[in-house]
Amino acid sequence: KAMELQGLPPSEITLPEILRKHGYHTGLVGKWHLGRSKYNQPCNLGFDYQYGFYASHSLYAPEGSEGIVDQKIEEDFTDPHIWSGQRNGPHGIYRNCISINEDKYLTDRIKEESIQFIAENKEQPFFLWASFNAPHTPLQAKKDYVRDFSHIEDPVKRIYYAMIANLDDAIGEIHQAVKDFGIEENTLIFFISDNGGAEYTLTTDNGPYKGGKVTDFEGGVKVPFIMKWPRKFDGGKIVDFPVVSMDIFSTAIESVGASYPSDRIIDGTNLIEAMESNAGQHEYIFWQNGFSKAIRNKQYKITWNEESGQVTLYDLLADPYEKRNLSANQQTIVNELQTIHNKWSVNMPKPAWPSVIYYHFVDEDGQSYYFD
Repeated sequence: KAMELQGLPPSEITLPEILRKHGYHTGLVGKWHLGRSKYNQPCNLGFDYQYGFYASHSLYAPEGSEGIVDQKIEEDFTDPHIWSGQRNGPHGIYRNCISINEDKYLTDRIKEESIQFIAENKEQPFFLWASFNAPHTPLQAKKDYVRDFSHIEDPVKRIYYAMIANLDDAIGEIHQAVKDFGIEENTLIFFISDNGGAEYTLTTDNGPYKGGKVTDFEGGVKVPFIMKWPRKFDGGKIVDFPVVSMDIFSTAIESVGASYPSDRIIDGTNLIEAMESNAGQHEYIFWQNGFSKAIRNKQYKITWNEESGQVTLYDLLADPYEKRNLSANQQTIVNELQTIHNKWSVNMPKPAWPSVIYYHFVDEDGQSYYFD
């Protein structure tokens, strides 16, 4: 029941809703995962065109499809749930929010639908959210790509790498299409991941960074973020100040000359202005999921479990991999950051639905952490 209730409230104002008022044709291709009820399906939240699925995951192709390698992960506690959805209900494939039959490999179809949307709208302003689900489980890869990784002994990682290679090619073809259509100079492109690698699937790790998906450690929240707009700024610049995905909203709105909604707080900032001034606009970044809390500024980050009282403090400039917990000796900094978080949190609405997962993470030193 909790899963049925989850989703973006219709009172929120989406980026495509604003862009559509400014003459943009808007499209979503791929994963939605912001609601499956009628009122928060993408067709009712600003998208002129939609292709994809509503849930956190779907099959890349019907199980047992010819030319596809299916790989179950016995050690992954989420895998039985992932496969159980098949292509049913919110895991089904929809076009303009109407259920359709789809047999082709989903990463390829998201690519094809994205390129087709660009082709049809290249002569007018458009907004496209190409929302790939790869390499999210279930693990399914095309045999042609799997053969390229035959030297990988672990079958789970072999399929995972094949899925990523297929994803890389798909993104490259979309990027090439923007060039081929002659609209590269005036197209603002964002490339971003939603979270760090899901280490509990045994497919990946986050290198030297601590934790992964579901945790508030750097391995869970530090992700690639690339922006490209040849007409507006030169490529190759690396910024060292914190940015967040919510900055996409503000950057896009200001780039088209739209106005912000006046009845709510906007959390994002204009990244183009930040790049020009070489200074980040976020003094603090906040996280809050049930009893899991976190806050960072440019130097320090604390995480804490509100139920157990467990606290970590890391100096991210000196210790980006979160090896040394300073909380016991730097209580003043902990208190200061918690006070700032509490002042921010008091203005947040209460959770609209209960938590559906609690995650137990054990670091390399054997220390246990619990996340909501």
